[in-house]
Amino acid sequence: MPSPYSLASDTWCSTKTQASVGYDGYAVAIGIRGIIACDGVNVKRIDDRIQTYVIDEFNTNQFQKVFLARSYQTLRWWSLYPPIEQFENAAALINDDDSKAFTSYEIDMNCLGYHNFDEDLRLNDFTAANNLDFNLLEVGDAILLRLS
Repeated sequence: MPSPYSLASDTWCSTKTQASVGYDGYAVAIGIRGIIACDGVNVKRIDDRIQTYVIDEFNTNQFQKVFLARSYQTLRWWSLYPPIEQFENAAALINDDDSKAFTSYEIDMNCLGYHNFDEDLRLNDFTAANNLDFNLLEVGDAILLRLS
């Protein structure tokens, strides 16, 4: 089924949905041409201080691996990306919400994990706390045979 929407302009678009992070009134996205913010109507570049950073530092042939995540606790968003001439994420560009400053790091990290959780979960959080605390005798042979 064809989409009822058509691309009006590819000037500021982000080619990867993981390369975006949401705020209350807008979304930030990294595209192959730079870093933008969009409120659904207006698009604005927010990389004034580093306008050529994405073009100069990101391996745009591996752009599908770019990943963004926002930390509400530290008021920063992290972007992981493959640098020029590399095929895996080996660098991070971090933006501070308060100062709007960008910092970059070399770091071998492919995923930021469950960044919205403010506590570490344990096995017991998925068993007894959810009434799923069974021992082998309570489960029975039929269920054990299905699991093997």
